[in-house]
Order: sequence, then C-alpha cells, then structure tokens
Amino acid sequence: MVQNKIKLGRPPSFEREAALAAATHLFWERGYDNVGLSDLEAATGLNRSSIYNTFGSKEALFAEALRHYSMALADGMLQSLEQGSGGLDDLEAFLHALRRHLSTHAGKGCFMVNTMAAFQDMPGDVADLAGAYVTRFLKAARAALARAVTRGEIAEKDIGKDAEMLLGVVLGANLLARARQPQRLVDGVLESGLAHIRAGVASHRKPRKR
Repeated sequence: MVQNKIKLGRPPSFEREAALAAATHLFWERGYDNVGLSDLEAATGLNRSSIYNTFGSKEALFAEALRHYSMALADGMLQSLEQGSGGLDDLEAFLHALRRHLSTHAGKGCFMVNTMAAFQDMPGDVADLAGAYVTRFLKAARAALARAVTRGEIAEKDIGKDAEMLLGVVLGANLLARARQPQRLVDGVLESGLAHIRAGVASHRKPRKR
C-alpha cells in the first residue's frame, strides 16, 4: 500500500496548504501542460492517490493553485489601486511594484497572465478566474483614476480608456518577462504606461487659448 509522503503528525489543513503552495509555484513556473503527476508528487510530498483525494484532479488542483496565487500575490499587487488614497501616485506605485516583482521573479511573469496566454480552450473554472482577474484589475484601475479626477489630475472622460490601456501594459510587460526578454524592454513597456498618463495630465492642465 502506498503511503502519503508528507510526515505524520501535521494537521490535515497544514498538509493541504503546504501542498497547494508547492503546486502553485510549480504550475507558475512551468504551466499546466508541462507539469505531470510525478512532478506534483515530488513538489507537494503527496502521492497521486492523496493528490486526487485532496484536490480531485490535476485540473482542479491547477484551478485552486491559480485562485491561491490570486489571493496571496495579486491581492498585494492591486492594493495600492484598490485601497490607496492618492490618484496618479497610486498608479505609479502599482507599476513600480510590478516592475520590482517581474525583476525579482525573472522569467516567471504573472501566473494568471501566463495562464491566459497558454490555454486555447480554458476549462470553465480557469476561465472564470481569468475573467475575474481582468474585471478586478479594470475596476481597481478605474478607482485610482477616479481619485485622480477628484484631485484634478485628469479629465473624467479618460478613465475607461486609460484603465484598458493600463491592462494592455500590464499584460504585455508580464508576457515579455515570461519570455525572458531584456529587463530594459519590460521597463520600457511599463514606463510607456506612465508616460501616457503623464501626457494626459499635461494636456489636461494646459491653459486654453483665448
């Protein structure tokens, strides 16, 4: 009889969280198709029977890993947009934080963005998580831009298109980082987002001709 590889004496909740964290990092680094059950066994310390008993299937484990990533890492990244008290300062803080994140995790990019790019036909749970990510980002970006409007930094008509532009910047920078493109190129894409916002500020504040 095959035994669970995780040491006895640990509470089941600890075992599950430890296995989920390990699977998250493995899927993030390699993607769904390049991770087999033997890889998951080695990373989580669980045998395949325990993996199925705990998570249901590889697909279900992947979806839960993606959800875990979103809660543990994406939450922190979006905090300045969702909970900040500034406007453009919060947007700049987010983009600088993303730059540091991509530089620190060289070659990994964003697990969520990687997933969106990798699947041609996403499973339902994964598609729902990807859609929720996009919706959440756009809402967070619009919230920061709305604060910028209140502070007199930009015109209100720019909120929707600027939020969508920032989404494109974030997706592009993450994919370039995942493809191990030069850091200067990733930085340049992120800086283009800031440059666009700053140009809007300059245009908004430019005195009208009499």
